[in-house]
Amino acid sequence: MNNVHGTIGIEVAAADDTSADQFPKPRYVINRPIYTQPEFDSDFLPVREAQVPFLKRCRRAVDEQCCMCSWKRFIGLLVAILPFIETIRSYKLRKYLLGDVISGMVVGVMNIPQGMGYAMLAAVPPVHGLYVSFFAPLFYFFFGTSKHISFGTFAVVSLMVASSVNKISHRQNELLEIAVAASGQNPAAESFTNSSISILSPVIATYTDVQIATAVTILAGLLQCLMCLLRLGSLTTYLSDELVSAFTTGAAMHVITSQLKHVLGLKIKSFHGAFQIIYTYIEIFKNIASTNLVAVMVSAMALLVLVVSKEVLDPRLKPKIKMPLPAELLVVALGTGLSYTLDLAGLHNVQIVGTIPSGFPVPCLPPFGVMGHIIDDAFSIAIVAFTISVAMAKIYAKKHNYEVDSNQELFAQGVSNMATSCFGGFMAASSLSRSAVQESVGGNTQVASLVSGAILLFVLLLLGPLFETLPSAILASIIIIALKGMFLQYKTVPELWRLSPPDFLIWIVTWTATVFIDVKYGLLIGVAFSLLSIVWRSQRPFIAIMGHLPQSNIYRAVNIYKSVGEIPGIKIFRYESSLYFANAEFFKKQLYKLSGTPFGKSISAYGNDDNNLRLEEDEFGSMVGLPEESAEAMQNRTKYIIVDCSMFGYIDLSGVKTLIHCCLEFDQIGITLLLSSCRFKVRNSLERMGFYDKISRDRLHLSLHDAVLYATSKLPDGGASMKQLQLLKLESDV
Repeated sequence: MNNVHGTIGIEVAAADDTSADQFPKPRYVINRPIYTQPEFDSDFLPVREAQVPFLKRCRRAVDEQCCMCSWKRFIGLLVAILPFIETIRSYKLRKYLLGDVISGMVVGVMNIPQGMGYAMLAAVPPVHGLYVSFFAPLFYFFFGTSKHISFGTFAVVSLMVASSVNKISHRQNELLEIAVAASGQNPAAESFTNSSISILSPVIATYTDVQIATAVTILAGLLQCLMCLLRLGSLTTYLSDELVSAFTTGAAMHVITSQLKHVLGLKIKSFHGAFQIIYTYIEIFKNIASTNLVAVMVSAMALLVLVVSKEVLDPRLKPKIKMPLPAELLVVALGTGLSYTLDLAGLHNVQIVGTIPSGFPVPCLPPFGVMGHIIDDAFSIAIVAFTISVAMAKIYAKKHNYEVDSNQELFAQGVSNMATSCFGGFMAASSLSRSAVQESVGGNTQVASLVSGAILLFVLLLLGPLFETLPSAILASIIIIALKGMFLQYKTVPELWRLSPPDFLIWIVTWTATVFIDVKYGLLIGVAFSLLSIVWRSQRPFIAIMGHLPQSNIYRAVNIYKSVGEIPGIKIFRYESSLYFANAEFFKKQLYKLSGTPFGKSISAYGNDDNNLRLEEDEFGSMVGLPEESAEAMQNRTKYIIVDCSMFGYIDLSGVKTLIHCCLEFDQIGITLLLSSCRFKVRNSLERMGFYDKISRDRLHLSLHDAVLYATSKLPDGGASMKQLQLLKLESDV
């Protein structure tokens, strides 16, 4: 193919070439001019995008999103906000209904013990877990885009709610103690009542645990809706799989620790803040002599039944019956009956669930007075709940070939949690175990959540009071067994060390902070460390001096490939990162170091013919004089340094200043710095930030090979070098 700018062709070695391979490799031959970037732009005019003012772009975006009214656009907006319309419209009754009904029944049965257990974990009465299991999936059905997740109670989120509840309760108790001490009244006296508290200190707002839990839930839901408006659905991209794994595993340690007091039948005070897990274990060991042996026996029997069911019976029976055994419900039923028959609460002081009212609570807004003290907790809970839920949703969406809208998921979860909080519910999220069951049993759409809700409705209206004698130790055992999947994540840690040490460090730091400092701070520290690791790696990217493969336009790192060699008088420097303020100084030091030139203020003395000494930097950073180079060394001294900018994703003002400084300093010692393969956005940044005001545009070259050919043509032996570097037509060996 020929044109005015050059020729390109493909050649194959002769068929009778006995020295070649049986199937010789084709060769391509290119004949074109050597281009600097300005020359290329002159011959091939680039498309110049018209610069639109920022305010005009904003108005255009608003017009496109909001102001182009039509019936079709309204229907599209309605379907986007209420995805259940599309679900109902495209629902295939014969194909989907049976699977949805079966999976909904199975998940509904699982929701009964898990809902009550996770409510206890959230420091609220067990019936409130049933409220969450009913209302949260119901509202998610209308707004959610995932077809397979089971939205409701989740251990880690429940633990975070409990942390917020315990924090406020602890503050209230401290204020009460101060007020009582100041008044001189005796809290143990019969005359000391709740009205006495109000009289002692109007500042003490006696919020109940349920009020605190619902307040943090509605606030977290509001934050999720706000993040949806700000289009922050992609926020989860900053939470790597390793970070989420470490966080959930560390939180699981807190979950088990919080349930030990129920398993052992102990009554100990709760702790919050840094090192709470250590203080809790100290408190447990201090009170170990007070262990309730009956509660321990109940827990042991429950754990035994659950382990045998899940590890022995389920693997054998599930292929036949197509669903897991309802072991949790069986344990709850047996435990409730045993407790009622033997009167474990009255005769053996075993803690039980207590009163479970029938029906639904009257909807009301949570108290707003406490929200100022829990906004940090609400933000952490909102992020964690959304991250876990959308991660699960994307896994099943990828498996079943449909899309999940992250921003719509924020809206769906936010609305669901806000509505649930008005009915006495706490924060909901996607459950790992129930979602896996719902999908594996045959669930196709969120219609399964309606079936699950029907079962919970029956329990709330009719069967709730039957569970009042259920021992708390049974619920604690169910929670502990449900955490198995999280603890299996420990198996991935050794492999993570082998595959990626930086990701291993992220896992360790996040887990340590979550376990020993606090759950919410563990997530924050994990994210901060993860971002710092990215910055650190971008500050120390891969750097290499590139060599040339003879008779080709191929360049590779000389410390990796033995067949490439450096071109005399030319250094090719490759920096595999963007150039910005955090790594600009490192770039400069490495450029000087690898190119064999000194780094420092006295670089202008380098190469000065009037000096008998050349300057170099010693190990202490000082410039020292060394004997003048020989004539041969002077002849081979670097005349051109080419920076391969192909890996520059962007460049900021500090990076541009560094390039200008390097160009000017190298000019002082007779070395020309060239740039090659600059991307369009990088060239725009150079233009906008004044690079060409001090440096010629001819320093930029279209490709690395163009820059090398240009430099060799300027060297004293440029003709010979050019012949070695050009792509020549090779004759076959005979």
